[in-house]
Amino acid sequence: MEFGKLTSEDQTIPVPPGHQKLIITRLVDKTDHHDNLVFEQEYLLAPNEDKIEATAAVFAVEGVLSGEGMIFLKHAALPESRQIKGAADLVVEKKKIRFNSGGYPYVVLKYAGGAEGRIRALQEYQMSLRPYVAGRDGLLLTNTWGDRSGDKKLNEEFILAEIDAAAKLGADVVEIDEGWQQGKTADLGGQNEGYWSQHDFWKPNNKRFPNGLKPLMDACTKNRMQMGLWFSPDSLADFANWESDVDVLLHMHQHDGINFFKLDGVKIRSRAGEINFDKLVQTVVAKSGGKITIDLDTTAQIRPGYFGEMNIGPVFVENRYSDWHNYWPHHTLRNLWKLAHTIHPARLRMEFLNNFRNEKLYEGDPLGPGKYDPAYLFATVMFSSPLGWFENSMLRGKFVNAVAPVVKVWKEHRDAIFSQAIIPIGETPCGKAWSGFVAGDPKGVGYVLIFRELNDRKEFDFSTGFFPAGEYSVERLAGAGEVSVSGAGIKARVDQPLSFCFARVTRK
Repeated sequence: MEFGKLTSEDQTIPVPPGHQKLIITRLVDKTDHHDNLVFEQEYLLAPNEDKIEATAAVFAVEGVLSGEGMIFLKHAALPESRQIKGAADLVVEKKKIRFNSGGYPYVVLKYAGGAEGRIRALQEYQMSLRPYVAGRDGLLLTNTWGDRSGDKKLNEEFILAEIDAAAKLGADVVEIDEGWQQGKTADLGGQNEGYWSQHDFWKPNNKRFPNGLKPLMDACTKNRMQMGLWFSPDSLADFANWESDVDVLLHMHQHDGINFFKLDGVKIRSRAGEINFDKLVQTVVAKSGGKITIDLDTTAQIRPGYFGEMNIGPVFVENRYSDWHNYWPHHTLRNLWKLAHTIHPARLRMEFLNNFRNEKLYEGDPLGPGKYDPAYLFATVMFSSPLGWFENSMLRGKFVNAVAPVVKVWKEHRDAIFSQAIIPIGETPCGKAWSGFVAGDPKGVGYVLIFRELNDRKEFDFSTGFFPAGEYSVERLAGAGEVSVSGAGIKARVDQPLSFCFARVTRK
């Protein structure tokens, strides 16, 4: 594939000769209110088509017979969140394609290989903006907020217990969510902006953490882990205090050794706010030499979303809680699988929960979280940047004993997985599908992750051109079942529903 030059100029090009189709991909964020995140429309381009106008996240024009095409990707928030409103992003009329920048930069990517080539081109472009770095990206991060205790338990003793339990699970980062700080944010009965009216707002809470963060950092270092913190940039007056926010984040990075921050509570209300927020995150990443990773929450409000800040770290995709009866493993897998068609999964922070909690709320539900082995729950997100959305210290031994061995194996192979494109294969997850992903180097060592959902089919043939013709050996690394690979695709057999198979594929 070929990466075009980033530009902010409108351009008009002729529709390529031959039979062409237009693929429009609309993405959705504000996931506290939405659980269907990807919508795709397809048009056959014909001379008598009067006019097609669309505003969306991603467009592709592809030869029906050749599989060769071009992608238009705008470096901007989703259309409804952009602060510059203008004409439709793309117009097809009179055998011409016009792409309107609308004041935002965009890139044109050329590709071959049909749908899989299109996915690969999009993912590899994103990887060019933020190359995968071992030990920084694709890490298993845990955060206590998923168990809904909020800040009630937060203190030094509790977090030390969380760190100890996270080590047993195999986590890489223990993140402390809202409440570690001295100031009170809106969720804790305080303010939702204007934080800098209190000079010590972003100091560690002196009652909960009288010794500061050092004992926690020491415990993380002892267990070969890192610590992350929740942080809410001050949205007041279009982020007028963005430089002060930069200073506090860099101080915690340089003085306390914090490399991971989840940015939440962001409210972009104008173009000035959009520009200042961009300055904030880009300055933090640049001045830390790329060592700081920012998880950008996209669950609510007006925020940069999936494509607004592609080089700073993962998108924190969704809050899901079994307490609220809105977590199902197949929903999370579905969102990851569908988003992976346009976004490299390492850029997606996706959750798995403690499925021994709130089992009564799912009574009688054949797809309730408690119906799955905990290892399956981790497997649904292990080709993303996984989020353990729970209190580690409250996990049962059965949960840890099931998940920790898979985490260990995954860690041995994740560098090879995340440093290449990750292609979704099979049927769209829906609770009764056969689905999965392929990753790695198809000419050397590749990986297959297969899910048999709740269906009565023990075998399934996956059509994929990921592995070229040749002979391959397959080693199952975790899960159950058998997989064979050829140039024609992947054959899988898994005897029990709600099971997965994770395998390494080596070209002979």
